[in-house]
Amino acid sequence: MPTMIRQLKILQFIPRWPDSISSLQIQEKLESREIEARLRSIQRDLVSLSLEFPITADESSPRCWSWMEEAQTYDLPQMGVHTALTFRMAEEHLQHVLPKSSLRYLEQHFRTAQNVLIQHKDRHMKNWTQKIHVLVPGMSAFSPQVKREVLDAVYEGILREQQLKVTYRKREAETIKEYILHPLGLVLLGHTIYLVCTLWDYENPVNFALHRMESALLLEENRKQSETFDLAEFVDSGRFKYLVGEEPLAIELSVSSFVAARLDESPLSEDQEIVSLQENRLLVKATVPDSSQLRWWILGHGTQVELLRPESLRDECKSLVAEMNHLYQGSNISKVEN
Repeated sequence: MPTMIRQLKILQFIPRWPDSISSLQIQEKLESREIEARLRSIQRDLVSLSLEFPITADESSPRCWSWMEEAQTYDLPQMGVHTALTFRMAEEHLQHVLPKSSLRYLEQHFRTAQNVLIQHKDRHMKNWTQKIHVLVPGMSAFSPQVKREVLDAVYEGILREQQLKVTYRKREAETIKEYILHPLGLVLLGHTIYLVCTLWDYENPVNFALHRMESALLLEENRKQSETFDLAEFVDSGRFKYLVGEEPLAIELSVSSFVAARLDESPLSEDQEIVSLQENRLLVKATVPDSSQLRWWILGHGTQVELLRPESLRDECKSLVAEMNHLYQGSNISKVEN
């Protein structure tokens, strides 16, 4: 095999710092792809490549190689302008969703995209930063921060299917507790990343918010295997929708034309129906999970959404509205001012 092809493969095998790889490990990877290379040749290649590319070796024995943490990302073929614009939109969106410790894995790709757009000769690209803006629906909020070492350990635990030892502070808890976790998958809900896992020898999956982990250590032991667990089914079961009841609800809503138009584009369910009800109001029928999110959604729309059925949930909403009315009729403002 030509030297150039072998060296390109070697560059692909080298991870970004803080990960690293030895020349012997590179040789094993080459052999697994039926590429023969003597260890001495690989070592010479590494030294030669380090003169042209931002790769470096540590002082361990054997020496291990890494791309420098701030090294530019090299694309073959080179990133195009449309791809760069897509990365720009992704960067705008993800900075509202992911913690900074997660975004750092994409920083070099974002930087490459920025350079592609800046260096583009087309005069229309001159003000490209002013041509993209991402809006986040609802109240703006900052993503809770996840410790970098926690994120690294959790990612490794999921990829390698190994156990994790974590210290965790539950919401509003004063004490920190230690757990042995068997990682099953990650779920991103709004601004929060959750680790789905089992504890110790228990079999029922639970959720741990990464930002509440004070520390995380990757253990040598493999995680307990589950032949029946399916992450998609776990999510679809409603575990992240704050279920109130296990059975779905057949709901009927009286909604404004504005809400109806939005639901026509983004239905509440596959069986959703929208029919005329009266002037400026429409009737929406759908089967949805019986969840706290449903209640928040209904009440959050104020007078634009009225729940008609089921009557039990309508009575519940009436009680909540009455409590809100009592709250706003109170004299809490004068108490604060005094």
